[in-house]
Amino acid sequence: MSTSLNVHERVVGGIRKEREALSTYGVSEIIGLIESGKVARAVGHAFYFSPPDLLKEVSAQVADVLQGRKEIADTQYMEYVAYAVSMAVGLDSAQIKWRLIDLLSKAEIARLASLYRNLVAGVKNSSVAVDNYLAVLAQEVHDRYVTEARSKEDAVAAKEKVLAGTLADYVDMMIEDVHNSNLYAYAMGLDSVIDTETVWGNDFGAFLQFALWCGASFQTTNPPLVKMAWDLDPSLWTKRVAAVYASLDLSAIDAGQMTDDEKKVAILTYSIVEYSCQFVRDLYLFSEGALGFVCYQVNPNHHGNTQKMVDEVSFVHAVMGQRLGNGYEPNISFKIPGTNAALLAAKAIGKMGISLTITLSFGVFQAMEFGKVFADSTAAVNSVVIMNGRLAFPVRDQLLAEHPDKKDQYVESAKWVGVDVTRHLYAGLYSGVESGGLGLDPKRVRIMNASLRIYGLEIPDVMEIWGSPSITIFPNVRHSLDLKARDFDCDAVRRPIEKSVRDANADSEIFRQSWYFDGDDTAYAPASQLVLADTEPEVITTWVPIAETLSQFLGSYASTKELIGFMS
Repeated sequence: MSTSLNVHERVVGGIRKEREALSTYGVSEIIGLIESGKVARAVGHAFYFSPPDLLKEVSAQVADVLQGRKEIADTQYMEYVAYAVSMAVGLDSAQIKWRLIDLLSKAEIARLASLYRNLVAGVKNSSVAVDNYLAVLAQEVHDRYVTEARSKEDAVAAKEKVLAGTLADYVDMMIEDVHNSNLYAYAMGLDSVIDTETVWGNDFGAFLQFALWCGASFQTTNPPLVKMAWDLDPSLWTKRVAAVYASLDLSAIDAGQMTDDEKKVAILTYSIVEYSCQFVRDLYLFSEGALGFVCYQVNPNHHGNTQKMVDEVSFVHAVMGQRLGNGYEPNISFKIPGTNAALLAAKAIGKMGISLTITLSFGVFQAMEFGKVFADSTAAVNSVVIMNGRLAFPVRDQLLAEHPDKKDQYVESAKWVGVDVTRHLYAGLYSGVESGGLGLDPKRVRIMNASLRIYGLEIPDVMEIWGSPSITIFPNVRHSLDLKARDFDCDAVRRPIEKSVRDANADSEIFRQSWYFDGDDTAYAPASQLVLADTEPEVITTWVPIAETLSQFLGSYASTKELIGFMS
């Protein structure tokens, strides 16, 4: 995939420079990554850059260590174990679809997977280090099951199963979980995962590796998700954040108008984002910046302050640039809100070539304005979010409050609110100018559907908008997708909505405001149309869907700010 057309020269140059460096790696460089604890980067190189001979040479070196032919320090030994575990699962996952499936035969991939699985099987539960590693894996499985909304009993049983077994048992368990994923099956059935119409991401601050095994290609976060990730293991995150903070030369980074506390919260948030960035760094480089990014959301208190948003984006971008070194380009997409102040910020940031994702976005009236700005952006990719469920529920609640006698009708029709808005926006962004659209490239300016909802076994926020350029999926939704057979149809997003469904939802002014844009059928126009450039900012941010979500973001940011006392 090439995204270099009109992309900022710094972005193109930084990606090219790092790709060229990776192309020179031999076995010593990969082993160096493993022994220095950069296992995710070593694994990433295997899947996205290593030639066949290098894959064989590295596997032989790993075998020498794990089979006792080469003595090594205990701490480094466990890094080899972690690498072998990741390779054993990854080689039997959707990660092979990006490149390895075209580089090696299926038999060669199977032999390499078997080699690593056998190496893992040779690691016995006979040391404190191995037992501790199993305990970490067991807790992660437990936490993932809880986040997937499985029963507490299932989560505890899964944890106990990992603790009672071997590392090879863990590998087999992960492969089984991956193979039970409908998203994995979808990826494996594609001719090309990188050119598919819909890419999907992990909508959480943890469990990215599992999502990658199932076919994910990016990760989104926000203040609540950052806090949730922190709460999974506060002591571990305290150590990681402290290490990042200590490594930075902040005197060399322009923070603009940011206060010291704002910088500390930014670095804490960045540290959680950076940890995930390493898992997708090589995919980012392989895709030339189109995929493999992790979202960082700016301080929600600054939704009305253009300069503060620009300052924070520039600051965090520079922080990662300093951490990467060598002029390499950060693989972060920065979330800013769907306000007019952010629209002005997007114009400035777009000239810098920095990727943006627009959050607090619930309406075509917001997304179309940002689409116009993104048409001139020099970033490799930008996204405008439609927060499906966070829009559908306020519409439903308004309908039920105003028409309690039509409960059954509105409960059903409201499930389609996010679908209808997405399909309408899809036509607006991607139809040709002659048809009234903006004619944008969906691989450069993406709709990103988020905040998906589950309605029993049905998930229209995924299945009825498939074909939308990107969908970010919370772990509980991903798991719910596996509860029945699914047919992922890339034409779903282009299907018309039933008129009776739209007419029912149009009894809600919230729906009308979210759906309507200039030039649309005035039968669906709101009583008072919101326009980013003309409407008072307070009116925009007190519109129910924005106000409810912004309140949650502000609360989570405040909770995160309370954590920064150790940063001095």
